[in-house]
Amino acid sequence: MRLVIPVLCVAALAVCALEGCSRKPAAVASVAEGESQLPCGSKTYRVSTAAVDDEVRGACQRASQSESALQAYRATMTRFTCQGSDGHVHSSILVPHAQYDDYERNCRQFLTTEDAFHNHTADIGAHQAALKEFIAANNALAKQHLDDDNALFRQRQADQAAVSTLIKSRGGSIEIK
Repeated sequence: MRLVIPVLCVAALAVCALEGCSRKPAAVASVAEGESQLPCGSKTYRVSTAAVDDEVRGACQRASQSESALQAYRATMTRFTCQGSDGHVHSSILVPHAQYDDYERNCRQFLTTEDAFHNHTADIGAHQAALKEFIAANNALAKQHLDDDNALFRQRQADQAAVSTLIKSRGGSIEIK
């Protein structure tokens, strides 16, 4: 009996060596025959190639376009700094390129009043009113930026959800990477 167990272990090891038990399966082998990986926007789906029709391709294209639009919008962000002639920085924020001129105009209007106040040609009331206008205009511009970004984000989420629903209804799944 003592001899049978070691012989069986050696035999099992020999079979494993011949069969390649220690080899890891290739990554490509994870996609079953007749299935494909369908990249749509920020996700990749595993779905039967027969289930991919014009409706799925259209939804996937919309998801990819909305993903690209959001990334393109966020890529336009640039640093804007409103700095007085004395070197004092009044604001330094990231703004979308499309709003840069609006921030610049708002900054110049405020700095004109700021300089007049320091040169004693404007009173404190005018300075405070200009400061309130400056802050209100910056807040309005920031709100517009957030609204634009949120609209693009929500569109991307809706397009991605539509693709997910279509893929799931056709028996597919999300590929986790």
